[in-house]
Order: sequence, then C-alpha cells, then structure tokens
Amino acid sequence: MFRTEHISWRRYSGVIIKENIIHQLNTNQSLQLIIYIDAASVFAQKLKDNYIRDSDFCDISMVFSPLEEALIYKNLVKPEQKSLQVLTKLIFVRINDNAQAVNNKRMTEVLSLIKQTLPADLSIDRLASKVFISPSRLRMQFKQLLGVSLHQYIIRHKILSAITSIINGISVQDAAYKSGFTDSSHLNKVMLKTFAINPSMFLRENQTFSVIPDNNSFELKTELALPV
Repeated sequence: MFRTEHISWRRYSGVIIKENIIHQLNTNQSLQLIIYIDAASVFAQKLKDNYIRDSDFCDISMVFSPLEEALIYKNLVKPEQKSLQVLTKLIFVRINDNAQAVNNKRMTEVLSLIKQTLPADLSIDRLASKVFISPSRLRMQFKQLLGVSLHQYIIRHKILSAITSIINGISVQDAAYKSGFTDSSHLNKVMLKTFAINPSMFLRENQTFSVIPDNNSFELKTELALPV
C-alpha cells in the first residue's frame, strides 16, 4: 500500500519514487523490498527519463522468473549479502529491459524468443534469423536499446537456468550441460565473473530454497485493505 501527499492509499506491486517526494508505505502485514538509489547516479537518471519524468512516482509491474521470485522471497525473509547483490542486479536489468524494449517490437520479440528457447540452443545467429536481421545489426540494436550486450544477456539467462536446475536437484555438471555450458568448470567461471558468486557459494547461502515449480512462482500478497 502506497500514498503521497496528493493521492490516497492504493495497492501496487511495485513503484519507482522520485527523490524528496513525501510518501508513506504500509506493509499490511506483508513483506516489502526497498532499494535506495543515489539520485545523482547514472542509473537514477535513466529511471527518471524512462519512467518518472514530470511525475512524483511511477507504478511499475514486472514479471519475474521462478528463480528471481525465489530470490526475492528468500531475501525478504532472510537477507544474504551475495544473494541481495544478485537480486539487485536482476531487478535493475529487468527495469531497464521493460523501459527500453517496450516501444521496440523487434527487441520485444527477441526477449520473448530468449525466454522460449532452450538455453543450450540459444545463439545470436539463431535469434537474428528469427527476427530477419543480420547478427551484427541485432547485436548493435540490442546494445543501444537495452544498454547491455546481447551476448551478456544470453549468458545471464543461461546462468539463471543452470541455477534453477541445480536448486531442483540436478547435479552442477548436468545443469551446466543443459544450460549450454561446456562443463561445470565453465559454469563456475562464467557465473563468478558475472555475479561474483559461483553455484556452490550460491547454494551455501540459500540452503532453505524449496524446489522451484516450472510453471508457478512464489506470490507475496497483501490481504488487508487500509481505510482512505
């Protein structure tokens, strides 16, 4: 539940709030994740340009993968530094994805194809052929619009797939193969470089994870309503 000086209480799944805006939050007996961002930072300026502009805040709804929602749930209940760093990176990337891809049909299609394709089968050449553009042109447009290279985006997607498999009981070696890595050593090296944490470190900090359903995700709901 959220309100400002100028609006009454309303329920939101997420909001981006401009600095120095007087507001109130009410957990309504639920849990909230609050991320403070330096208003002078480059990322904060991007948020303002893409979402807020002349408004006090922006209502933002993001769809997370089961692993991302598991990270959110776990860190709301029992925060861990490394997991929070990974989670914050994922949220920032997802916010940027939403803003940059929403007005570009080709990039929206590319992001959708990445989610629908088996990680081991993902390649820039294959994506380019699906959206009828050259690989070099696709790499350039993706970088311009999303601020991250398509290669790095695919790598991150493969890492998340591998970690989801490992949490669900698949061995690190098999998860690595399934997600398009040559072996467990390759997965360890790439994940450490990308998120500053490897699979064993991640699992050590997240031993309370339950099995992540393939088609379901965790839900955090507020059940009570506040009077206006």
